[in-house]
Amino acid sequence: MQLEPKKRTCLVNNMEELSSEILEKDLIKMFRPVHTLQSWLGFQRVKIKHRFVTAPSVYYQFYSSTIWLLSIIATADFVFYCETNLQALTSVVFLKYGFLVNVLINAVSAWRNNFHNGNLNSQLYVKLQKIDRIFKMKGAATSNQKMYSYSLTITVIFVILWFSCILILNDIAMKSLCPSVLFLQIMGVGSYMEIILVSLMLKFLSLRLDHMNTILEKATKHFKNKLQAVKMSFFTKEFDQEKTKDYNELALGMHGILDALNDIIKLFQFPILSFTCQVMIWDFTLMQNVVTAIKEKVCLHKMHMRARQILMLVEIKSTFAIYDVYTVDNRLPLHIFAISATYTIVLLQIANL
Repeated sequence: MQLEPKKRTCLVNNMEELSSEILEKDLIKMFRPVHTLQSWLGFQRVKIKHRFVTAPSVYYQFYSSTIWLLSIIATADFVFYCETNLQALTSVVFLKYGFLVNVLINAVSAWRNNFHNGNLNSQLYVKLQKIDRIFKMKGAATSNQKMYSYSLTITVIFVILWFSCILILNDIAMKSLCPSVLFLQIMGVGSYMEIILVSLMLKFLSLRLDHMNTILEKATKHFKNKLQAVKMSFFTKEFDQEKTKDYNELALGMHGILDALNDIIKLFQFPILSFTCQVMIWDFTLMQNVVTAIKEKVCLHKMHMRARQILMLVEIKSTFAIYDVYTVDNRLPLHIFAISATYTIVLLQIANL
């Protein structure tokens, strides 16, 4: 049975559109370390299966909601039941409110990833793949492999450093091991993975821009050589036939890059803002705890009392004299030394006579 020409054309167009949305293996592999960690923590933006990218499934949305509900419960347990090792009340308040704000911001970010921007996230990956196919950059697979190595390395290093910070914080700030604090700190890794993910995407686009700049530099040199060899050869038919296709690809590629950047701004402006807020909150918390620890170690109250006693001794004004010879004050030892030295000199002069 043969299809009608219109149906056949429509079917071919649908097949071409469907094939254009298939992701290459090297692109999927490049983001795999970050995607894996995000999926464990409830931050998954897209679901990639059989090289097709879609929004997170309903089952994963349920999984993410359960995780962040447990995070809120763990925050309440930490605020009301976990005992800290900090003596100052302000330090305790800063620490607990820091965890509370951190959990709320991360929960909003996870909700946006899973329920709000699913289709836009999946389309972003398709646009990145189309950009890669438009430019047909030499060594694109090698470049993506290097970015995969970079992604894997930075993810592993960050996880190791983060777990070290978790153990240090629990040892310093908590009287005993608190499972709620451990759970909340582990969940905090997700927001930092968002920053690593957007940095990978921007690096991917910057490499394509560098490739486009290289092509344009070669084209500029070619124009100059043509103009020197043949006057006004820039407008010849032969030159147009050679270069029109390349310029169309550059225009399409630049349009794709700008479109992808626009989506990145829409999708990642809240995660970047929340990351900045979290860093500021933890900086304030750390500064407050350090200042409190210094006060406790140095004992500023005792030092203040000693300094006050020294000032009272130096600045004493109530004095009295003994037979108008000696003035009893804090300079009495100096006066005695001066008088003794004077009489000694006088006696030595008399002996020489």
